[in-house]
Amino acid sequence: MNNIKQASIYVNKHISLQPPAKELAAELYRVIDFNRDYFSQFMEWPKFVTHPKDTADFLDSCLAKHQNNQSKNYVIMLNNHAVGMLSFNQIDQNNKTAYLGYWLDSRVQRQGIMTQAIIMP
Repeated sequence: MNNIKQASIYVNKHISLQPPAKELAAELYRVIDFNRDYFSQFMEWPKFVTHPKDTADFLDSCLAKHQNNQSKNYVIMLNNHAVGMLSFNQIDQNNKTAYLGYWLDSRVQRQGIMTQAIIMP
């Protein structure tokens, strides 16, 4: 894997999208752990994330795919704290489409964070 530093995207003064980085794993894991029951209502993966290393390994995988343009994954940051993920998965370059995936800490939902992250000015 090459070590090219990916650029952050600043949505506004409170919200930014950070490329996946191991340094965010512990904080992101705490969000997942806090929301495990809630997320499990909608997604299968939370039951497989049982340790911060699982999150670090996932972020490494995301970074490799990010750098190879297979997908674009971002950690959603609110006031410099990780609160979720936004992913453009299975990028189809020919048709200029991708599947959108996301999750957000239940404690910060209904504040327009996801809407702003997806529909940036």
